[in-house]
Amino acid sequence: MNMLFDPDARRIFGRPRISRPRVIVAVLLGLALGVVLTRTACAQGAPLRFVYLRGTDTLAFETLTPGSGVMHGVLEYRGQPRIAWEQTRAPMSA
Repeated sequence: MNMLFDPDARRIFGRPRISRPRVIVAVLLGLALGVVLTRTACAQGAPLRFVYLRGTDTLAFETLTPGSGVMHGVLEYRGQPRIAWEQTRAPMSA
């Protein structure tokens, strides 16, 4: 009988067969890890960038980065020090 197509064979192509529960557990762990990493990445939004112009001259750059409950901002004028700030978002009380 051909061992390659025998469902009762212990080995396929000379390697031991991986048990089905191990594969299922590995796939579920991979999915759980993917969900956790995706939620962490989504909590940090893409930075918003603004350019302040006067005619064709660039006056300043502003970058706002939303985070989980916090907004970081950086304002850069030409020839001036950078201004950085952090704003905490909280629910409005009635």
